[in-house]
Amino acid sequence: MAPNIDNLTIVPLVKSSNIKVKTLKCVLINCQSMCNKASRINDYIVDEQIDVALLTETWLSGCEMDLKKHWICDKFRHIARTGKRGGGVGIMYRDNIILEMHSHIEAKSYESVHIRLTVVQADLLMPRPRPQEKTDSYRKYDPINMDDFSDELLKSQVITYPSEISDTLLDQYNDSLKGLLDTFAPMKTKTFVHRATVPSYNPAIQGSSSLSKHSSDFQLQIDNNGISPSDSAKDFGVLFDQHLNMETHVTVICKASYFHIRNIRSLKSIFTHDALISVVHAFITSRLDYCNSLLLCLSDKLLQRFQRIQNIAARIVTGCRKYDHITPILKELHWLPVIKRIQFKTLMITYKALNGQAPIYLTEDLYEKANTRTLRSSGELLLAVPKYKL
Repeated sequence: MAPNIDNLTIVPLVKSSNIKVKTLKCVLINCQSMCNKASRINDYIVDEQIDVALLTETWLSGCEMDLKKHWICDKFRHIARTGKRGGGVGIMYRDNIILEMHSHIEAKSYESVHIRLTVVQADLLMPRPRPQEKTDSYRKYDPINMDDFSDELLKSQVITYPSEISDTLLDQYNDSLKGLLDTFAPMKTKTFVHRATVPSYNPAIQGSSSLSKHSSDFQLQIDNNGISPSDSAKDFGVLFDQHLNMETHVTVICKASYFHIRNIRSLKSIFTHDALISVVHAFITSRLDYCNSLLLCLSDKLLQRFQRIQNIAARIVTGCRKYDHITPILKELHWLPVIKRIQFKTLMITYKALNGQAPIYLTEDLYEKANTRTLRSSGELLLAVPKYKL
């Protein structure tokens, strides 16, 4: 849909002796489904510096209103059509414009909207600039400069002038810091080769499997330092193995949890009941819950290892016997099972992302599905599947 530039109309403001007369650029666009044309409409408004855009036949329903990420305009007002087919009127306008809605008349084949626009500051009619992204690197650091605080040292009564020893120590500190960053930064980098676990009945898969056996000989050269492949690599405290089945991560968490369980059991007699629960949450439950949304689609065999740790922790807190049924004990402690905790956390992240309470990198990739036509599934709040695979 290419907007017709002939629809561009210059609307003069009401003349007054107290305000400076300016003109507003308005455009009338017949959208015919705004869902898949929001970006193109936004580009046209930005290029032509439109102040008010009147949109007809938007075809927007309640689940398709979150389109603000495509627009540079500050405000958007939408009036949905009460009928089941087509319709809908939208108004996009700048932040310095006040919109008053007087009446809305809807007939069988047309809609009429009576509005009033008031400009607060007519000089601010430029599009809002997009913020520039900032990137930081761990190799960038700010060396200390003695000249920055030499005046403060001179004002103080401790020393009268920075000595040569201070300058020498400061230079050594800056050189040492740079050397540490250059030396240890490559050592913190790990790489691993993903090996397919598919049976080798296909010649292509057979060849890839044979190549993966020799992957241990391959090295990356970064700053004249060789980096060999590793069976696992840690990222934000999570271990990713070469098969991407999270088995290494689960094994490490279970090993650390059993170590703390033995220590807590030996010191159980010196804790009160509330203190014992706090210690279990600090050393056991927090480990099971950390980044557990990555474990959503794992096999039951791996998740049962986490569940056994939670069961042992619950028996320590309540003091029940080894063969007592664990489900009533978990209900008494108000502890969700491991799989339910993973599902609850995933649903909570999804809810926050859909309501603008999550980080931007989640809200951009998690949004409701926008249908170009009316379907029975439109009211089911389905999420859109990204075109790319993460």
